[in-house]
Amino acid sequence: MMKLNSIKISVYLFVLTNVSWSLHGQISINADDILGIIGQTQMIEHDSSGAVAVDVGSAGPNQVWDFSAANADALLANYEHLRPEDAPIPTGSFATANMVEKITLDGVPVTLYNFREVTDNEIVNLGNLSQATFNGMSFDQINQSRRTLAPLPITYENTWSEIVNDTVTSEFSTMIIADTNTYSVDAWGTVILPQGQIPVLRLRNDSRSSFSLMVGGFVGERSRSLDISYFWISKENLIVAWATSLDGETDPNFTNASFFARLIDEVGTTSVADASMMASQAFTSAPNPFREKTDFRFSITEASNVQIEFYDNFGRRLDRLILGKLAAGDHQVTWTAKRTDGRDLPPGLYNAVLHSGSGPTSHQIMKIR
Repeated sequence: MMKLNSIKISVYLFVLTNVSWSLHGQISINADDILGIIGQTQMIEHDSSGAVAVDVGSAGPNQVWDFSAANADALLANYEHLRPEDAPIPTGSFATANMVEKITLDGVPVTLYNFREVTDNEIVNLGNLSQATFNGMSFDQINQSRRTLAPLPITYENTWSEIVNDTVTSEFSTMIIADTNTYSVDAWGTVILPQGQIPVLRLRNDSRSSFSLMVGGFVGERSRSLDISYFWISKENLIVAWATSLDGETDPNFTNASFFARLIDEVGTTSVADASMMASQAFTSAPNPFREKTDFRFSITEASNVQIEFYDNFGRRLDRLILGKLAAGDHQVTWTAKRTDGRDLPPGLYNAVLHSGSGPTSHQIMKIR
């Protein structure tokens, strides 16, 4: 009898433990959870180097994803969640927004505002505002495109899809973007980050996109892409990690990502606010504006590894020059305004970020026809 009771107790404890874990893991996310993050500022590491080793795991219940390893190639970003009255809403735009996501990237002098409308039934992105400064002049780019991000509440095994046709117009060009997206909440479990374990849902996004750029009435560039993205979502922080496959990937368990980001709990020695004001080294280019190429000149105060990264006004890394270890002093390098894959970049504003032992500093450049 004693042995039988011991077995019953063991079975009871096993079931109790697993039921408790299951209830903890199978979260759902509603409108109150999303609006509850207003006032929070999240520090996010971005790595868009184009070849990030990542284990996205498998679909299903009670999964574990370990994203705790350090990432030396990451760019730091600030994600602030604001009330609409605390954001620069353009006149006549985004009138129904009840929360705003403000994004600033380390060393990149561009601020992106995403305007959101959250109801009991869905979360909608109404569009965004991109603010940049070039040679003392301010440039605002407004994109008004209503897009449903997710039906609410978000629960395990939810599925939905959308087709989006988007036109973004600036002073110099017009971008036409067509997206077909299929979404599924295909897993739940725990993400391990440097600050601890977080119960999450995993959202899968299969995306097919086409992109056309028109300059002066002529189509300057066309491209198509196919990729898979995963977003790990929690009740307290919303997105705590995400990964995007290489273009053309069809394996849902991919191990190489073109982009990876995660929530971190430490900023490090250089904050986003400080980085844009650092002036420990000169960083200029000529000619600027330029047509086919421009020469960057910079001075570093100590011998260190140096690289220059190039971003568009949405914070997407387009190219990187790895210069290796350079001696203290003055240096010069030529950039031919091409993407990492060798394609020419279209006319527009770009942000160059110099990384050295003295920290990051940025410089805005303009390519013209």
